[in-house]
Amino acid sequence: MPFEYVSFADYRQRFLEGQGPAGAYVMSLAEDWRENLRQILSREIIGNGPDGSFALQAKAWAVRGVCPEGISGIYERAVYLLRKCREKPGR
Repeated sequence: MPFEYVSFADYRQRFLEGQGPAGAYVMSLAEDWRENLRQILSREIIGNGPDGSFALQAKAWAVRGVCPEGISGIYERAVYLLRKCREKPGR
């Protein structure tokens, strides 16, 4: 699923706030290493062009849902929920 960012700074802010394992890793780096990482990511994501909005593909590592009566077993529930997620656009 695509995740929209209004700018590279918007993308980077989540890491600087220490969100998730990647953010914790970034915040564990020395300032000069964080700056090197910023430069590399900026070059990879926006290249030499001007900063602006962009989208990256995101992955959901967890999902929560409710199954109707009659669907039992963890495998059957997982298959049901995955199918329901695929039916909804933008999810």
